[in-house]
Amino acid sequence: YQYVPETELIAKGKQRKWKFHGHLITTVKGKLAMDQMYSDGWLHGPSITYNVHSKNEKVLLSYINYKMGKPHGECIYYTERGVLDSKLFFENGCLIKTQSFDASGKIKEETTDKTLLKHRYRENVCDDR
Repeated sequence: YQYVPETELIAKGKQRKWKFHGHLITTVKGKLAMDQMYSDGWLHGPSITYNVHSKNEKVLLSYINYKMGKPHGECIYYTERGVLDSKLFFENGCLIKTQSFDASGKIKEETTDKTLLKHRYRENVCDDR
C-alpha cells in the first residue's frame, strides 16, 4: 500500500520479500489508473492503464502483456478517448511487428521491417530476430 498525497495516488498490492507479487491496483483521485500483475518484482501478465482525466472512469489507454518484465505478445495502445491507435507485437521483449490504425479502426500502416522498427523503437528491437 502506498499513498502520495500531492496526486492522491494510491497503490494497493502485495509484496513478497520486498518485491511486488500478484495484483497491483493504482488509483488517482479515486479513479482506476493502472491494473497490473507482478511475479517476484517483475511485471508478468497484463498491465492495463486507464485515462484518469476522462469523465468515464474506464477509458482504456493501453493493454500490455509482460513476461518476466519484458513485453511479450500483443500490446495495444489507445488514444486518450479510448480509440484504437496502434498495436505492437513482441517476442520476449523484442519488437517484431507494428500496426497503426485510422479513426475507423482500419489498419493504416503495418511493418515488420527491422530497419524501420529500429528507427522508431530503438530500445525494443533485437538484432538476433
